[in-house]
Amino acid sequence: MMIAMIGAALLTVGASPDAGRQAFFDPGISDRGVACATCHEASPEEDTDGLIRAGHSLFDVARRPHWRGDVRRSSLPTVRAAMEPCIEIYMGGLRTKDDGALIARFLEQNVGTGKAPPALVIKPSLEADRDYARPKYLSGDPDRGRKLYYRACHSCHPHGDKEGIAGRVAGLDRARVAANVREGTGLLRGRRDPAAWMAFFGADRLSDDEVADIAAFVEGLGAKAR
Repeated sequence: MMIAMIGAALLTVGASPDAGRQAFFDPGISDRGVACATCHEASPEEDTDGLIRAGHSLFDVARRPHWRGDVRRSSLPTVRAAMEPCIEIYMGGLRTKDDGALIARFLEQNVGTGKAPPALVIKPSLEADRDYARPKYLSGDPDRGRKLYYRACHSCHPHGDKEGIAGRVAGLDRARVAANVREGTGLLRGRRDPAAWMAFFGADRLSDDEVADIAAFVEGLGAKAR
């Protein structure tokens, strides 16, 4: 084990400065074809590339006081440890451990020079009774939804009616779409479907109105297919 750890350390030290960044954006490193960049940006939020990702930017994440609520960093003492839940749940594992070491080193170096950022507060927007057939999700605009869909959903569900790294969604009813967007795999409730791995979009990633617009567009795709 010690030899493996030393080997990983030597790899990261000897790797080119861009190797970790390339691994961050490379979907080929995971068993599901999901990259870190599928859900997270590597730049500050204000320097967005226009896509809407489920996760927050990981720029400066290494300087946050804690991760995933582990205030004492007893379970997640390092950036590498904090990465592991996402790697396991959403990416399905990495093809080599070396990629994890490279990405962790990239995140440790991809930091700002000003004041360290505060702990990140995740803002889920779940319906307590799991009922998403609510007026706020059922009156969206499909034209606005199309624009949002290509920014937030297309990378995993291409065009809505094609198989990608995730399945077809065309024709799902609006309540189902809203539930999928807000709940993801169900991990937020303490249990998850092991066969599913969609990340949830919280209230600070997509508003209720935006979710409604996306739902209207997706439902309409089913009508066009008939």
